[in-house]
Amino acid sequence: MTLLWLSALLLGTVLGMVFATAWMWALNRFAPSDFWPQIRQLSAVILREDLLPELLCAYKSLAKAVLRYNLANLIGITLGLLPLLLVISIAGAPALARWESRADQPLIHPSGTNTPMPASAMATSRLVLCTSVIACTAYELLMFDTRPHDGEKNILIRPDTHDRNPLWPYLSDLEFGFYVSFMLGNVGFLIVRRLRPRKPTN
Repeated sequence: MTLLWLSALLLGTVLGMVFATAWMWALNRFAPSDFWPQIRQLSAVILREDLLPELLCAYKSLAKAVLRYNLANLIGITLGLLPLLLVISIAGAPALARWESRADQPLIHPSGTNTPMPASAMATSRLVLCTSVIACTAYELLMFDTRPHDGEKNILIRPDTHDRNPLWPYLSDLEFGFYVSFMLGNVGFLIVRRLRPRKPTN
């Protein structure tokens, strides 16, 4: 299991770097190159301008710059997330099944909750009995099966692998390590890129 966990960390780091690369490419390609100076300049014009035509022109330029910047961010985030979603859709379920194969019993959260499922069915389940559509959607994003029920609390059922991360039992150690390494790979790549000395332009 250690090799599986280390592989998840490595893959998460690489995907984080891919995300950062795609995001930076989209910003450089589609966002205004002087976005922040332009925002400061247009804001100063709006604050001091009294004539309506010039004021409307400044607002129009500001809206256009913000729209281009937001669209560039959207394109970058979409492109950066595609590899992550592809890997999760292909390898997520098999990796989790292997990780949870060492479980010796089902875990029910909150503990002591009565469920309508027999113990034999719970042993291999990743299931949430959820109280709302929003809760069901959120748990489905975490790769749980969901069923609506009329209780007051969501009931989470999964193989008990006795993991120790802060988000257990919502995320296993495998998932937690993968997502944390994704974020660290992303942020680390951006920091290194920012600190790297730029080549002088002729």
